[in-house]
Amino acid sequence: MAARPSSLPQAHASEVLSRSKLPLYLQLAAEFRRNIAQGVWQPGQQIPSLEALMEQYRVARMTLRNAIGILEEEGYIRRGRGIGTFVRNNIPSVAE
Repeated sequence: MAARPSSLPQAHASEVLSRSKLPLYLQLAAEFRRNIAQGVWQPGQQIPSLEALMEQYRVARMTLRNAIGILEEEGYIRRGRGIGTFVRNNIPSVAE
């Protein structure tokens, strides 16, 4: 199987996220905010699919949906049915 080029950081939930006692979906939401703040995910850019994120972070679809739902509520991303999830052009200031 050929390797796909990817802009995703090469980290898995078991390596990066398991050190915290916070629920995984909250840790992922913080990780995704960092991706936006550091320019890994640019304003207007489509974020990776749930399937790609599931493979990358080795977490369940529902965990990712919860994390992405938080970012949507906070105004970082917008979801469009059938078109994907995109970083908003006017994102709030990132507070860690």
